[in-house]
Amino acid sequence: MAGLMTARICADHFQNVVIVDPEIKKAGREFAKKRVAQCDSLHAYLTFMVDGLRRLRPNFDTMIKEAGGVVSPGTLPLHFGGIPILTPQSYSTTMFKSTAGLEKTRGLPDTILIRRPKLEALLYRLLIGSSAKCIQTIQGTVTGLVPSDDMSTIQTVNVRTTEGEEKDMKNVSLVIDCTGAAQRGTRWLKSAGFIPSSTKPSPNIKGRAGTTSDLRVIYDHKLYYVTVTFDNIGDLVQDLPSPGGFGQGFIYTYYTHYKWGNNSFTPSYSRGWTIQISTSGIVQLCCGGWANTHLPKNSKDIISYVHSVKGAQPPQAWVIKAIEMLLESERRGDITMTFKPLKIPAASFVQYHRIAQSLPSNFIVGDSVAQINPVFGQGCTKALYGATVLNSILHNCVPAAELGRLPENFSTLYFERSHGTVEDLWRVLAAVSVTSTKALDYGYSTTIPVKGESRTREGAVARWYSYYAYRAAETDEVVASALWHVRMLAMPQVEAFKPRVVWGVLRWAVVDAIVGS
Repeated sequence: MAGLMTARICADHFQNVVIVDPEIKKAGREFAKKRVAQCDSLHAYLTFMVDGLRRLRPNFDTMIKEAGGVVSPGTLPLHFGGIPILTPQSYSTTMFKSTAGLEKTRGLPDTILIRRPKLEALLYRLLIGSSAKCIQTIQGTVTGLVPSDDMSTIQTVNVRTTEGEEKDMKNVSLVIDCTGAAQRGTRWLKSAGFIPSSTKPSPNIKGRAGTTSDLRVIYDHKLYYVTVTFDNIGDLVQDLPSPGGFGQGFIYTYYTHYKWGNNSFTPSYSRGWTIQISTSGIVQLCCGGWANTHLPKNSKDIISYVHSVKGAQPPQAWVIKAIEMLLESERRGDITMTFKPLKIPAASFVQYHRIAQSLPSNFIVGDSVAQINPVFGQGCTKALYGATVLNSILHNCVPAAELGRLPENFSTLYFERSHGTVEDLWRVLAAVSVTSTKALDYGYSTTIPVKGESRTREGAVARWYSYYAYRAAETDEVVASALWHVRMLAMPQVEAFKPRVVWGVLRWAVVDAIVGS
């Protein structure tokens, strides 16, 4: 999806945009990409992403509904160790773009409920519908890059089609790596001679330089989950028990925490699950956790798994009853049920910002800069954020573009501007971060940390603050709202550290120290 969103941005700034993808011929219709392991899994989309896509297409909401999706307020019924977190409150009036221009709406920003294959097909139609004249597609893969004589830019992109034909795309203005988890850009750059065998930190990005010589850093969170999809449920949805009725959206999420395992690994304490009515006639139940090798494999395993999850309180009775009703309906043959197990690959971060001065001035990356824990649904939003940074920089380099080229510092500028947000999602070394999934992952003893890092020390302050923030959010509306807005990337992290929020967190920590959790 990063490639489609990025291509849509480029279509506003370049006369010709070429998309190279081995599965591009299937685009525009629903299908599961072979190269995207999570394609059939449950997905959550942050409100930042919905806001951005609305700005790209004013009738985006209508397109979602026509594709069978749903637009709804981004509430997330979260139960922290079984304890319900307060429903977040809107900080301010939300702005969104419609066919009539910018409009105001009260309440929480919206999210979308739609299967990943349907959304990807919709984004392709959005791209072609608005930019067909300048879009060219090639079914194939990029095999290499050819640098200019002075190694300052990329002149040619080598492509091999799925039929075996070799093509050279010459005189390219900009190359964008949107290969996702494959992170092929590093191979292309090394093969072309842009990345030396010994990588040193860039001296021009203050405070960002590391000490390792490796450009790509990795840690393994040992994360496993399975998505159970109940299809064709029909009128059964009206009978499922739920306070306030079963509407479309996330119905219940049991968010586990390592602390209830006394800071040591116990299988039941590393588990969690969520249930969602994703689109009409479909309910998805996602079960998973850290180092969790005992996931449900059939209908008999599901209830025992749900009951095995431990925390401060057990799951609420009504949601257990709802799952039992779905399973009973499947046993009668009234609905269908499928299982999609998945082992999430190790998390990785390509530190392009460290060698920004050595990169060709016309090379940047989309979603391939970092692969993070997908638990908080930040992946698609991360890709869209990169596209918005690209759009901003392109708007500001018109004079150089009129000369037929991008500025000499284009790549450096892109990595400097985009790095901060990516670092917030990845690194936990320099500051407290409540959006870092890495800090959460390091709380589990089964996680294999980045070489040279201490799992117990790195992110310890972030984990402490995050834990007590969620405990405070059980009763404190201000803390609950701040956490929601920051997690959704709807507001900057500073919102979680404003005096009133910090006071709520510290008050809970003091009470816990006195009476115990």
